[in-house]
Amino acid sequence: MVKNILKLLLTFSSVATCLYGINTFGNSMWPLIVIGLSGIVFISIFKRSIDKLAIIVCRIMGVVCIGAAVLLLVAGTIGGSFHLSKSNEVILLGLISMGTIGCLFFFVKLEEKFT
Repeated sequence: MVKNILKLLLTFSSVATCLYGINTFGNSMWPLIVIGLSGIVFISIFKRSIDKLAIIVCRIMGVVCIGAAVLLLVAGTIGGSFHLSKSNEVILLGLISMGTIGCLFFFVKLEEKFT
């Protein structure tokens, strides 16, 4: 039950962040890939056969989003003082939420089903 709630939260936060990024910065390949991976995570709520794949995708998304948030924070220091535009602040919050929720899946065990 908790795993499915985390999947929903990760799906909604990643889709919202990607759609905001597309709206603000324009369309590119990476937000579409993240939306596609979020689709896999969402479908895994209903199809148990891809649950293991979805957990691995969530973990990868979590690590990549934390890395991207750190890089965005480093980019904010260019020019001698820290500054992020309002749109980058929203993207940073989205990346932090996606990264936090995705990294929570490191505490979820991969279930082996022997049927």
